[in-house]
Amino acid sequence: MSTTKSLVRPTLLVWLVAMAFGQGEGNPNLWSPGIHPFLEPQFFEGGGFSTGFASMGGADLEIRRFIVQATGSYDFIRKNDDNDQVPNEHGYTRGLEAQTFLRLSKNFFGFGTRWGETAVTPYRKYSWAPEIGAGHDFLSSGGVRWRLEGSYFRARREYTDYPTLTAFTPGPGQTSPSYYCICGNGVTGADMNVWVPFAARGHVLLHYELQVFRFHTTVTDPYNLSLTASQDSQHSFSGNSTLGLAVRY
Repeated sequence: MSTTKSLVRPTLLVWLVAMAFGQGEGNPNLWSPGIHPFLEPQFFEGGGFSTGFASMGGADLEIRRFIVQATGSYDFIRKNDDNDQVPNEHGYTRGLEAQTFLRLSKNFFGFGTRWGETAVTPYRKYSWAPEIGAGHDFLSSGGVRWRLEGSYFRARREYTDYPTLTAFTPGPGQTSPSYYCICGNGVTGADMNVWVPFAARGHVLLHYELQVFRFHTTVTDPYNLSLTASQDSQHSFSGNSTLGLAVRY
């Protein structure tokens, strides 16, 4: 299955579900003021990773003029498109994210930050990224039907750790030999999140996230200037999606 098909089909499915379940009166308490914790098992697909199960949890604070969200994730998936894969390779990804929004009626706008880590047998890669975002609550006479939210992010301070000493061209912040490298992919991307309640007064929501991003070939020796320039110039696009059931209170 191509990446495009793997992203488009679930997106259309969630959109249809939103249209179907969003026709009722909605849940007046769904996004009511207060702190709302949640847990969410997910199914992940795309983005150069194995298809598999993921998980997310966190809480959001809803008040009259502000929304504050904090989440953490752990995914039971691994990279499957690397050039340095090894037999019986294991891996996972995990992340943290925090966002603050100003609410203006049905719309909200804000900013945040995210940290992510990808670990496989040959290496561990991690970075943080500032982000800006916006969203809209689709309302009915009884309350919120469903919520749409999007954000744009750009990775900063990307590092890669290796299990053994590795030789690099030395430079500011980069020793040689070393267990780490100031290596990254220059990831820039955007994501879209949709939350759809399954019942007017229920606590179970369908949550779909679609992410698309642009990146360059991984830098492997940052102060080898000719090699790094070549790797920086080789850009690609990719994407992934997760579909989950959030239990929210």
